[in-house]
Amino acid sequence: MKKDKTKTVLMACAEVEKELDDFKLERAEAKLMNLCGALAEGTKYKKEIDRLGEKYLDVFRKKNV
Repeated sequence: MKKDKTKTVLMACAEVEKELDDFKLERAEAKLMNLCGALAEGTKYKKEIDRLGEKYLDVFRKKNV
């Protein structure tokens, strides 16, 4: 079960990253918010989610310049 959860979270992170790479901020934001549920459980995914949050902000700034 734990491996399934890890795979699911990592796949969701990859989806967020793809949306960011494609400058689809609304979709990335929605998927990122879903991922934040993993943080509430105190999981080991905090670094990955934080990294995606930073990438989201960078893409947001570039798009709005």
